Amino acid sequence: MGWITLYEAYSWLKQKYPTLLADQAYDIIEVAIKSRQPFVRGRALGRSSHEPIGDHIKSDYRVDVFGSQIREWKAERWVEVQVQWEKFILYVEENLLPAEISPKIAKRKQAKPQERASRRKGSRRRGPARNSVGYSKLDAEHFPAMERLIASGESRSAYAAALNLVRAGKVRGSGSHENIAKRLAARFLRSAAGDLLAETR
Repeated sequence: MGWITLYEAYSWLKQKYPTLLADQAYDIIEVAIKSRQPFVRGRALGRSSHEPIGDHIKSDYRVDVFGSQIREWKAERWVEVQVQWEKFILYVEENLLPAEISPKIAKRKQAKPQERASRRKGSRRRGPARNSVGYSKLDAEHFPAMERLIASGESRSAYAAALNLVRAGKVRGSGSHENIAKRLAARFLRSAAGDLLAETR
């Protein structure tokens, strides 16, 4: 399909995964755009051609999905912002969708035990046991605060709410504030999508 606008990506994402709420689809696109991936391009004001912008998008920029624009404060930074659909949806399915929704993750989870064992043969997993360490439980403790920030309008998206908490020193993790916020926002979105599925069953 090639390059499409952010609004088209939003529409196609909702069409492909109809169980996603509008706000969830919006947040997923915003997190993907701010993930500094090479599948994003835009047209700067005064220029006639698009250019790759993934590396130039900052965490405090506002992503206008419906207008396919990226703003810095009140000024437009790029217009006619587009994503390369195939690479974009691959990134979203592997990183931002819950296993219950993403066919790629679900397919890996449904692999037969003997198939999983054969994949691991000869490549022993290093480090601690899965889920024995990490930030998943700690991140989940921040979900109610994120919901309050979004509901009150203080934060417009899951990523903005996560970044708000990170900058306040309330979220643990290593790396930049932006990377920690991306991790927390992605887990929040997966949890929200999972809750939605449970309600509809």
